[in-house]
Amino acid sequence: MRKGTEANVCIISSVGGKFPGTPIGLYGSCKAALDNMVKWMSQELMCEGIRVTGISPGLIATHFSELLWKDNPNLIKESVGTSEEIGSAVALICSRDGRFMNGEVFPVHGGFAKL
Repeated sequence: MRKGTEANVCIISSVGGKFPGTPIGLYGSCKAALDNMVKWMSQELMCEGIRVTGISPGLIATHFSELLWKDNPNLIKESVGTSEEIGSAVALICSRDGRFMNGEVFPVHGGFAKL
């Protein structure tokens, strides 16, 4: 990466890092550590020309999260994102359009941050 130009790293965490709760408190703690790692790595690697950013997704319709969203009558349909939507955010951050983004963790949760 150091020999390349416009190198970047995008770390995926979760809104659980900012809004921990039961029954996944340990999961949220680990995601908070990833958010902190973005801050540290961005400062350390900036002088090498490497950007480090993060994405903090909300509830995404995956097999991993299926128990939270599938057949849940209390869930607002618009509060569940797709892998493609997260991929689009990552693509923006890692593209030339995101070259001035560094050291931030961007929430991508459709407006429903607290799960």
